Amino acid sequence: VVRSSTWCQNTPSSRPTRARAQSASPDGGLTFDRRPTGLVFRAFGGLGPKGDAPLATAHDARPMAVSAPVRSHYARRIFAETGRDRLPRNFRPLEAPATGRSTVEGCAGGGKNILELSVLGDGDRIVDVRAACGLCNPAMYVAADLVCEWARGLGVAEVLALDPLAPATLAPLFAALGASPDDAREKLQYALLALGNALRAHRGERPAPLPRVAPPSDGAGPDPE
Repeated sequence: VVRSSTWCQNTPSSRPTRARAQSASPDGGLTFDRRPTGLVFRAFGGLGPKGDAPLATAHDARPMAVSAPVRSHYARRIFAETGRDRLPRNFRPLEAPATGRSTVEGCAGGGKNILELSVLGDGDRIVDVRAACGLCNPAMYVAADLVCEWARGLGVAEVLALDPLAPATLAPLFAALGASPDDAREKLQYALLALGNALRAHRGERPAPLPRVAPPSDGAGPDPE
C-alpha cells in the first residue's frame, strides 16, 4: 500500500468480475477541460490466482503538468472516441478470455493511475492487448493506448526481451506520439512493465518485481513547435 500522496494511498490490489463505474468528479464522471467524458473507471478488488499478476506500486507521487503532445493525443484518441455508449478501442474488453493480465499502480506522476493490461496470446504471438484505467491521468491513458497499439501482433519473447526503461524501447512509442515528453516517458515505462508481467502470466511464469521508475521532471517536457 502506498501512502505517498493524497491521491495515491491505501489502494488494495484488485480486479472485479465486472467493471463498476467510479468517479473523479462530483457529478459522477471523468472530466477533461471541465467537460464530461463518459469514461468508465475500473474499481479493483481481488486479483485471481490464474492469469493475473499482482498489483505493483510506485513511489514518490506528485502532481505535474500535462504536456501538449499528451493532451493532443488524449483529446483525439481518448476523449473524442468516448461517449455514453462507446469507449476507445483499446479500452474495450477483449473479444475472448484474456490469457494474461497484470495491474500496475503508476503514481510517480500524481494520481492513483491504476492500469490493468489484459493480453490475448496465441503461443508466442500477442493477438490483442486491452487496457482498463482506474483514476488515471491523461498521460496514463495515452501510454496505455500507445502500448496496446504497439504490442498487438508482436512476439511474446520479443517483448519480454526488451528493457521497459531503456530509451531504445521507448523510441517507437515516442515516434507514434510524435514527441518525447517526460510525463509520457514515465507512464509508458509503467505500461510496458504491466505488459511484461501480463505476458509472463500468459506463459505461466511468476511476475517480475517492479523496478523504480524515475518520476517525471518538473516540466512535462518541451512542446512541439
